[in-house]
Amino acid sequence: MPRWRADGRELFYTAPNGHLMAVPITLAPTFASGQPKPLFLAPAPSNWDVKPGGQTFLFAFQSANKFSRLSPCCSTGRRA
Repeated sequence: MPRWRADGRELFYTAPNGHLMAVPITLAPTFASGQPKPLFLAPAPSNWDVKPGGQTFLFAFQSANKFSRLSPCCSTGRRA
């Protein structure tokens, strides 16, 4: 499922090849989307979310003992 950056300027999704992608979005004066860019290969399978600034991603993993853990991963190093 896609995730929006908190300010609505970017949309993140997992591509069929497993890469986490970022698409720049412009809302005014009209909606426009930019060219999707791969950020990194996402851990699979995983549930994930992005922190509000769009720079850090969190991935939830389930271990063999059925307890879940949440791990910060893959800061993009990009500037907003």
